[in-house]
Amino acid sequence: MKFESMTATLLDAGAVLTVRDGKLVIHVDSALPDELLSALRRDRSEIIERWLERAAIREFDGGYQRSEAESLASKDLLCLDSDWRS
Repeated sequence: MKFESMTATLLDAGAVLTVRDGKLVIHVDSALPDELLSALRRDRSEIIERWLERAAIREFDGGYQRSEAESLASKDLLCLDSDWRS
């Protein structure tokens, strides 16, 4: 599954991505398709790395508090990172 498909499905599901204690956490109200879950497991290290990078950029370059930077990092990954895995 390409990242664009992953993000589209996550956006449709209203998902929020976070990283806690080095683990990818996905908050969603409904069950996700098995193919998406497999792709998320496969790519979780890279997703975590990109999420941490986006949060740090938002915090240090953007001047946001850490909690706001993390929230924006989730939106960044789902909305702006469509060229990944293409």
